[in-house]
Amino acid sequence: MRVTCKCGHKGRIGNCQLDSPESLSLESQCLNVHCGHAWVAKLEFYRTITPSALSAERLQNGPQDTLLHHVKPSALIICKCGHKGRIRDSTKHSADFVTLYCDCLDPSCGHRWVSNLTFSRTISPSALDGERLLFDRLRALPKQQVRELLDQLGVSR
Repeated sequence: MRVTCKCGHKGRIGNCQLDSPESLSLESQCLNVHCGHAWVAKLEFYRTITPSALSAERLQNGPQDTLLHHVKPSALIICKCGHKGRIRDSTKHSADFVTLYCDCLDPSCGHRWVSNLTFSRTISPSALDGERLLFDRLRALPKQQVRELLDQLGVSR
């Protein structure tokens, strides 16, 4: 599973914590040494697309500590049957919300499901946030308003 920092650089998943049978916290950190942003994202089961073909008894006798979409620190998606899964597709709704479409890689299982990956909280803020936020806000303003702000600051154009 790939994670991306708000600065646009790749991130790395560190610790994973099982919050509930359907929720997992992923601690992640930006790989850009100038940024240093660290954050927690939540991975939550949303719905089943195709139920598992395995019997309920076999699923109950499988691993009890895994979610339908448990991500191990090695960033593997794990199905409720205990076999590896994969993210088939994803839809990025915003910088803080991604829908993941997952498949079990065990052909005898065939489970397909949807999980949501959402930003939860910042552990360590990015060193780039303040400056980047300022420039993004300035770019969003009408040119006349930017000129007025620069005049108020006494900055020549």
